[in-house]
Amino acid sequence: TVMPVEVLYGNSGASSGDTVFVFHPVVTTISPESGFILTSKQTVTFNGKGFIGDPTQCVFDGAEHVPATVISDVEIRCTVPLSNTPHTAEVYLTNSRQSQLGGQKFKYVYNHVIQDIHPAYGSTTGGTTVVVVGSGFSSATHCTFGSDRVQATIVSDMMVRCVSPYHAPGIVTFTVGSDSGDAETTFTSNPFEFNYKIMTTHVSSVYPTSGSTGGNALVTVRGSGFSLGSFCKFGDVEVEVIYLSPDHVACRTPVMTESKTVSLEVSQVGGGEGYSEDG
Repeated sequence: TVMPVEVLYGNSGASSGDTVFVFHPVVTTISPESGFILTSKQTVTFNGKGFIGDPTQCVFDGAEHVPATVISDVEIRCTVPLSNTPHTAEVYLTNSRQSQLGGQKFKYVYNHVIQDIHPAYGSTTGGTTVVVVGSGFSSATHCTFGSDRVQATIVSDMMVRCVSPYHAPGIVTFTVGSDSGDAETTFTSNPFEFNYKIMTTHVSSVYPTSGSTGGNALVTVRGSGFSLGSFCKFGDVEVEVIYLSPDHVACRTPVMTESKTVSLEVSQVGGGEGYSEDG
């Protein structure tokens, strides 16, 4: 094994004329590289070599000194000091000669957890409002759908909403994040999956089923495969959809010149063509 050495002569504590080889420990990595704020009993492990009998303390931010526990010649463990704010701390080891060993970066992040998302799927065209339930969301700034990032709307400390962007069909990882502190933080310790689908529009019910020829009556449509950008069609007349979710939209009736019964259909978006066949 190749290790750095320091050569000391005569007046450095050895007998006159002796040569003393002092082996310096080497830090290569730390694990984990991040931990939660306001959380006790977290530990960080320094990986390297030459640790036996030499490193004595871990130092965080140049001020917080905690005892170093030597696990083996290649591993040292320290308890992470508490932090009230998210930030990136410089951490290193000190030894009996007060040398600083291995400056590494340790990131303090928010402790936020997702318990559920609804719905966990949506159209490839985007526009699905996803409700995220969990804890610690008061600092949330964005959600990520795979590599795509969108703004998060904070409802409470336990809920945020995000609107899915356009994406090709398939399953992507969904997380919630914050830009607080000195670096962007993705603070979902348990990411969920969001499934992008090519949705075929299906209408299962409408309410009410009648209205004035003067139009402007709000009609609630239930079904599946609805997307942002869809249209409702009353007979031959198209009107814009008020998108609420993949299975819930609303439409305002158009003006009709006479009383009659017409079909109500919802357009297919995101891979489908035309309108629902069961309007």
